[in-house]
Amino acid sequence: MLDKLISLIFQVFRLSLCSILALFVPGYIITYIFFKKISFIERSGLSLLLSICLVTLILINSNLLLRIPISFNNILFQLIFLCTFLSFILFFETGTHLFGLKYKRKKILLSVGLLFIAFLLDFGLFYYYYKSPDNFEKFYSTSMLVYRYYPEKNITQNLTNVKIQNPKVIIFDNKIAFLGYNIDNTKIKPGETFHIVYFWKGLNETDIDYTVFVHITDKDGMIAFQQDHYLPNPTSQWKKGDIIMEEYDVVVPSSIKTGKYYIRIGLYDELGTKERLPIIDERSFVVEYSKIIGEINIIP
Repeated sequence: MLDKLISLIFQVFRLSLCSILALFVPGYIITYIFFKKISFIERSGLSLLLSICLVTLILINSNLLLRIPISFNNILFQLIFLCTFLSFILFFETGTHLFGLKYKRKKILLSVGLLFIAFLLDFGLFYYYYKSPDNFEKFYSTSMLVYRYYPEKNITQNLTNVKIQNPKVIIFDNKIAFLGYNIDNTKIKPGETFHIVYFWKGLNETDIDYTVFVHITDKDGMIAFQQDHYLPNPTSQWKKGDIIMEEYDVVVPSSIKTGKYYIRIGLYDELGTKERLPIIDERSFVVEYSKIIGEINIIP
């Protein structure tokens, strides 16, 4: 009961903080930059309108152009950065405090220095919360039992002492972890075939059969070809701790252009909601919905 109450208070606090930052603070700072002598009512109204317009514009562009997923924590970091940046402009241009109190010129440099430190803290927090978990040994060791599936050759067997050549832990909503992959060749000609092996681990049981999507994209994020597939052992049948090894022979389109391409992987509920399973970091914050796991080079 106490845990639920604390969680509720924390959620209300987060929502209140984000609402104030999104609907008032950015516009309020801007009014002090551009409008020196206006009434409190005018300043409040402008603050609301400017905040809504600016925040909406930034969030849409960060999602479409920078591929930053729209989630609570992502929005909060962007709002903190925006408010810090606008405050820096206010101090630098006018030497005026956020609430209109004049600083002595000697204190302007101190204010700028403090804001620079705030910038560093913002970037530091951004890096801390967005880094992916990389403690691979926590999730896998070669002594573990691995369930191998090779659908094209109708191979199903249990193995141990299996090495993952390219370990990369990606956690999908605390349900499934992608552990890494093996690939036989990263330099491939158009029309040739490469062999790839994916490793998964069940973190918690689920009643949904998730589909894997594998997008091979160019440097601009455009999909060159795909290797979407159903998992040979449906995720609804996985037990907590199961290690699944699935392997495929993938044909590269003969029409593909030469160059570097990236392998991006994710999970989605194809038979149900059609939603992608979110990728979270080690603090359970949503960071994105698909992730690049490696690259291949298409050669002449």
